[in-house]
Amino acid sequence: MSKCITQDYRCRGCPVKEACNIERVMIDSSILLSIIKHEDAQLISEEKLNQIKKDGQGFITHIILAEVYEKTINFIEEELSRLDEEFNISDYATPWKLKSVLEIIEVLKCTLERLKVVEVDKESWGYIQKLFSLPRMDMKNRDIINLGAAESYLHKKFLFIDRGIKSAEKSIKDAGFKIELEHLRLVK
Repeated sequence: MSKCITQDYRCRGCPVKEACNIERVMIDSSILLSIIKHEDAQLISEEKLNQIKKDGQGFITHIILAEVYEKTINFIEEELSRLDEEFNISDYATPWKLKSVLEIIEVLKCTLERLKVVEVDKESWGYIQKLFSLPRMDMKNRDIINLGAAESYLHKKFLFIDRGIKSAEKSIKDAGFKIELEHLRLVK
C-alpha cells in the first residue's frame, strides 16, 4: 500500500485525490469497544484494525472517541464491581484493582494508537443532513453523523459491527454515498 504523497491524509483539498489509492477507513466505536471489552467480536476486530494500521490510514471522529472513553470508564466500573462480587475483594486489595484498571487503560491506549481524529465540520453537515433526510432507519444519530463525516472526508470504507447501519445500506447507496460499508460479521 502506498503512502500519502502530501503526508497529510486530508483528502478534501488534495490535488491527487482522484488517483489516490490510500485505504482511508473510518472505524466505528463498536469495533474499538469490542477490543477493549474483550467481546465476541474482539479477535476479528483486532485483526482488521491491525491491518488498517499497517496498510492504510484509520480515522475516528470526536464523537466516536467520546463514546469509547465513556464506555471504557463504564466498563472499568463494571469490572471492579464484578471483581468485588465474584471474589469478595475488599478495600485492602486496592493495588490489585488498580492493576486491573491499568490493564484496561493499556488496551485502550494500544487500540487508539495511530488512529487520526477528523472533525465533524461545516462541510460534513451537508452529507449528514442528506442521511437525516432519508426515511427513518435503525441507525443511531451518532452513526449518521460519523458516516456523513466519513463520506465528507472521502474515506473509502466505514468499518462497523452494528446491525442498524447494515439495514440502512441500500438507502445510503441510493442517497449517492460512495463509501463502502464494511460490516464485520462474527464467524462461529
